[in-house]
Amino acid sequence: MTIWKCGGCGTEYKFEDWIKLEKVVLVETDKNPSEQHGFTAKCSCGYVFGRDRYFKQTYHTLPLGEEKSLHIRISTVFLEMEHLGGYYYETMIFKVDDKTANDDPYRLKCEFQKRYKTQAEADRGHDKIIQMLYDGKYNLVTSETELIIEDFELEPPEPKNRFDVLDV
Repeated sequence: MTIWKCGGCGTEYKFEDWIKLEKVVLVETDKNPSEQHGFTAKCSCGYVFGRDRYFKQTYHTLPLGEEKSLHIRISTVFLEMEHLGGYYYETMIFKVDDKTANDDPYRLKCEFQKRYKTQAEADRGHDKIIQMLYDGKYNLVTSETELIIEDFELEPPEPKNRFDVLDV
């Protein structure tokens, strides 16, 4: 059963109750919300789901050597919807401006995800991750593979018959 939790007053809603809440525009600047971002629920306390939720972001730079670096974002958010076991907060790490271009040798593969039950736990977890990064308590595995074919020259093909070698 899906449970939605208000980030304002803490009221928990079963899905069938959540969909009965007042609907408001998700993105206030939308001129035509039906064709843009749509609508979302609003709790009786005034909290707007998807718009008012708690989030915390910290940016950090990891040195890669050779005057290169990797810029990351540590993001902790209130999920609003319960995840298995009563978890409502989540911290993840993302590369800043990661367009996953094929020519980007520093695409970040980071499978770090930590969930928390309370905002206090989420704040402590977020701050601990930041401290661990500053203290160098992480492993950064970089690898790059380059294929080099050495001394490649294409030899002319052997003539199949005597007319193949005539320059006419």
